[in-house]
Amino acid sequence: MDLFDVLDANKRVNAENWLTQISVQAAPNLNEEDFRRFIGSLRKEAGHMTKQTPKFDEAGFEALKMQLKIGL
Repeated sequence: MDLFDVLDANKRVNAENWLTQISVQAAPNLNEEDFRRFIGSLRKEAGHMTKQTPKFDEAGFEALKMQLKIGL
């Protein structure tokens, strides 16, 4: 286990907790634009805004084709 992975996961958990608490407590005190920026930065810290695109596995695809061809 890598220490930096643990610290990164802890940072995401803390940001998620902030998102949960802030929606009720701070919303009435901020104007709309400040609230959007604040929530956006917390969502980024929590990892909500990262896009994960699947990568095509050429070897796996060829193996699947061969299995389908021989009827497995």
